[in-house]
Amino acid sequence: MSVNDRAGWEAIFPSFTRRGKGRSSKGARKGGFILLEVMISLAIAAGLLVTLIYTLNYHLGLAERQLTVTTAVTLAKEKLYEAVKKPGEGSGVFPEPYAAYGFETAVKDSKFPGMREIAVKVRSGKEEVTLSRLVLAPPDTAAQQAQ
Repeated sequence: MSVNDRAGWEAIFPSFTRRGKGRSSKGARKGGFILLEVMISLAIAAGLLVTLIYTLNYHLGLAERQLTVTTAVTLAKEKLYEAVKKPGEGSGVFPEPYAAYGFETAVKDSKFPGMREIAVKVRSGKEEVTLSRLVLAPPDTAAQQAQ
């Protein structure tokens, strides 16, 4: 069957004929879209919209997490600076506007003689940041470690 054989193509694909059953004798559409075309275009648009909303929501979540982690790191650096000046263990909550962030400080002996490790852990929700720093132990503590 050749491409130019119209009768053959109309038999295989009756929906592609210009004059199908149920149409006027003129055979041409008067303009506009049929219901099926409108429904298909709406389904495609709805699929794209759902994908767009999901992607936007995902990236907003990432941005919020980055903001939380960045704030926690900044607060941990501040607490670590305070803990180096005045070593001690403790825990608490930061003042407003950071009341959602809690902290814990710990002072431990390190595996290096004459050194101590100061660690600060900051939590907010399920995010947690831990910073630590090695500092020289006071002379009386270094003598105790040597024994």
